[in-house]
Amino acid sequence: MQNTFNNRRLINNILSNMRICETTNNIHLFNFLVIILICLIIEVFICNANSFHIRNKEKFMQKKYTLDQLEISGADVNTAMGTITYRSEYGDKLFIHIKDIDTAIGTVYMDLNIPDNVLEYIVCYTDEANAGFYRSFDREYVTGVARTKWFTCHFNGKSKEMIIRINNLSDGYEFSLNEIQINRPVPFHFSLIRFMTVLIIISNIYFIRKTAFFMSRKKI
Repeated sequence: MQNTFNNRRLINNILSNMRICETTNNIHLFNFLVIILICLIIEVFICNANSFHIRNKEKFMQKKYTLDQLEISGADVNTAMGTITYRSEYGDKLFIHIKDIDTAIGTVYMDLNIPDNVLEYIVCYTDEANAGFYRSFDREYVTGVARTKWFTCHFNGKSKEMIIRINNLSDGYEFSLNEIQINRPVPFHFSLIRFMTVLIIISNIYFIRKTAFFMSRKKI
């Protein structure tokens, strides 16, 4: 009789532990699905925030400028070949001047062909808060990296003019400029590598915190 009672008690304990394990596993599974959802939100809405930057087409009008529509100083320009050649005798800087913009600027797209892998430049602009040119930020144009063709802007209202200033060029430096576009949308790009990296990092943090060491009330 005693053995039967002990066996039943053992079975009940096993079943109880199984239910606890099942509940715990369900909780972990639910939390992992939440982590996946969080990673998706990060990838879609944070890492691709620039793709949603100019949804208001009336505010951010698209404009396109070819080389013959730009004012270039500090260089010789060959509009037939589409090339710009820096001349140090004209000054120590090269300026690409975009005029008559007359719209809010959310993005600027530049299609260049450069002899080096990287071309550094400075963006200066006017807007409703700055009648004179205001130096905004430095950028890099990197060969083979499509997203460096764009830069995003957060100006105050409409802009009339913008200058791309390039410093520290060697005499005779030549590159081609195919076009500059104002408010060309940045393509949406879902990066699986970036998504998996964020997922692994957040998952590791979660599961490390759930180990016995972190769950214990008393630590050595």
